[in-house]
Amino acid sequence: MAFDITDFGAVGDGSTDDTAAIQAAIDAAYDAGGGTIFVPKGTYAVTGLWRSFAGVVPILFKGEGKFLSTFVKIAGTDAPILTLSAEGVLDIYGGLEDIGFQGVARAGTGLRLEQVARIQMDRVLFKNCEVGLELRASLIFRLRDCTINSNWTGIKVRRQRDASNTVRGPGSNLLVFEGGEVRDNLAWGVDLGEGMGHAFRSVNFEQNGSRAVVTGMISGTTLMVTDVMSGVIRVGDELVGADVLPGTMVIALGAETGTYVVSRSQNIGSRTLASSDLDSGAVIIRESVDGESGYANFVFDGCWFEGNNGRAFVCEDGLINLMLTNCFWINNDGGRDVEIGDIRNSNIFNVVAPSAGAAFRIGAAQSQVIGSHITALIDNSTSKFHLNIVNSGATGNGGIATGPVQWQPTALGFFGTLPIAKPTGVAATAAGLHAALVSLGLISG
Repeated sequence: MAFDITDFGAVGDGSTDDTAAIQAAIDAAYDAGGGTIFVPKGTYAVTGLWRSFAGVVPILFKGEGKFLSTFVKIAGTDAPILTLSAEGVLDIYGGLEDIGFQGVARAGTGLRLEQVARIQMDRVLFKNCEVGLELRASLIFRLRDCTINSNWTGIKVRRQRDASNTVRGPGSNLLVFEGGEVRDNLAWGVDLGEGMGHAFRSVNFEQNGSRAVVTGMISGTTLMVTDVMSGVIRVGDELVGADVLPGTMVIALGAETGTYVVSRSQNIGSRTLASSDLDSGAVIIRESVDGESGYANFVFDGCWFEGNNGRAFVCEDGLINLMLTNCFWINNDGGRDVEIGDIRNSNIFNVVAPSAGAAFRIGAAQSQVIGSHITALIDNSTSKFHLNIVNSGATGNGGIATGPVQWQPTALGFFGTLPIAKPTGVAATAAGLHAALVSLGLISG
């Protein structure tokens, strides 16, 4: 059964408050046991729509194009544009197709899902919100060809909590995002915390994160800004520019307007400087993701990372299994293309990061990097295996041999501590390799 929101009085001219009319259509579909809520072309201004589910009631929000059928937030209101919720995680088998959610001046949330499961989103736009798509204890989702554009945070994944911050639901698990783009989000394009089992395939991550470009000079630890060309300098930013000492951080506001305190004393004449917000970028996987079950798996396959500011891809410490395959990094800010902390397993296959200064930094318990082109690979993992790495300085690899095959510092070609003799010397000798294969029982002595 279809429920056309214009039949309930919605106008869609971008200025009329259509909240009551659209809410009536949602309630009618729910009371009928489910149906399609049809959103014709138009811009529908709302204060906030919601539906709480007490049972399985499949509802599909269907528009005529993610740039044509749009719910827009009325300025000065706090509620998300649309909230779908349930008490206890509930499979609602709903969906959204060909529809847009647009905030005002990056305020408010576009779509918030609370303790609901099994929703599919096809060709949905989230734009100009504080949070485009927010998942709270919601799981088993598929997003396909969605656009997450110009928000403060594009996608935010958390557990459900009450007003006292007490956890009320599980992690937001099993999210699959296929196709589409995450672009121009000022904080994080995707902020994954308290969830697991997420897969991103063929997603374009571009120009996320914050970076200010200014004209200024440094005298001692005082930064004096004379012109701001773009962005906003924030405490905690990293300052870069010609002759600026590495690791120069903005640590406080200055005593006068246009001045800041930096972490390293130096004298730099007037020139163009940039400050990068290190709490921003394309993707962050937070340490809290493994808090529910003790493990978490993440896959990024065929994704494109270009022109991101701050930190392009961050995976914090935790019991995390991470796989990056067939991905491409180019022209990201400050050589912070990939930063992987003390996680369980880091697996990188067939990735390309050819830009000057591009760097992957890994500190996992176990690390594999195979068949990849990375300008700088800094792998300080406890156990690591590298094979066919092109253009890598391989800094900090603890004596791993260069060349087509690189050995980890414990057991030959394996994670763990099998009783296999490791080849000695900088490179693996034929005798050492023969002895290792014999010890495995793969060849005779």
